[in-house]
Amino acid sequence: MSALLWKDIRMNASVLVLTGALFALPYLAGFGWLVNESMARGTGPMDVRWSYDAVMRTGFLSLILSHIGMTILVGNALACERETGSEGFLAALPPTRARVLLSKTAVTAGTIILLWALSVFVLLVLAPTLPDAPAFIVPGVHDDPAVELSWVASVAALIFGVAWWLSSFVQKSSTAWVLALLSPLALVGLALLTRSVFSIGDLALDRMFLWSCVLLGLAGGSAGTVLFLRKSEF
Repeated sequence: MSALLWKDIRMNASVLVLTGALFALPYLAGFGWLVNESMARGTGPMDVRWSYDAVMRTGFLSLILSHIGMTILVGNALACERETGSEGFLAALPPTRARVLLSKTAVTAGTIILLWALSVFVLLVLAPTLPDAPAFIVPGVHDDPAVELSWVASVAALIFGVAWWLSSFVQKSSTAWVLALLSPLALVGLALLTRSVFSIGDLALDRMFLWSCVLLGLAGGSAGTVLFLRKSEF
């Protein structure tokens, strides 16, 4: 199993680096801007102080940007051997298809869980401890970070599910992740068409969109898994 994990890590090394860079870039840029502001005030780079709003903006931008890399990783997960022509060699190895799938899932899901855990810690645990953080946030409103995270998570579920499903049968991984990144736009268009035809209210439309993202994501993930396990070749 460890050999499979290292193989998948090596095959996705460039994507993992890209994902990490996209995640870290907003924090590095924000820190650089704060250092510049501190130097302009003559207080020196050691006097940098993050505000609540700066942390929230940076944290959400980091999470959203990193989803580009995560989607590429998901789209590449099941299609990489097919694209490189090494599926025949992989099929001849002793590990079962289920173990191969488990290794790919571990690398992909492990990356997603790690970056989401770091983002949730920054946005929901670290940011509220800052001196200028709001004393009270009304739960369930759009200013609630948990609500905003639920929107990001729902759209991410759709993107990852579509990418995983497409990755199970397309020849090029780029096809999987490009179409996956475009899938929320298609769903938004369908939601707006539904509202215009059936006169659905904004709140109901929001809920319908969120649940559609989650359900379609789960369906895509399940379909991709079944297709991969039942195919006779990789």
